Amino acid sequence: MASIYDRGADDAFRQALSEARQAALTAQDLVEVTCPHPDCGRTATAPTPDAGREITVTRSAALVGEYEKVHCPAGHKVFVHYCKTP
Repeated sequence: MASIYDRGADDAFRQALSEARQAALTAQDLVEVTCPHPDCGRTATAPTPDAGREITVTRSAALVGEYEKVHCPAGHKVFVHYCKTP
């Protein structure tokens, strides 16, 4: 029986989908972050940081500083901290 699966076409589609998703996020001022929970690795979206700040993703909130709480598709709480760069 002949296979109709084309790995090359599938890889090209996944790459194009990833690029389109990134372009849409950029247009909406969002960034994609990866869930830090063990064995999860799913992605969630968070607001883009202001200039001069970088993102740190953790499983808990900080006592001080700016952060956003988002949820990954598996329902985990993810805290996105916006840290000043030196």
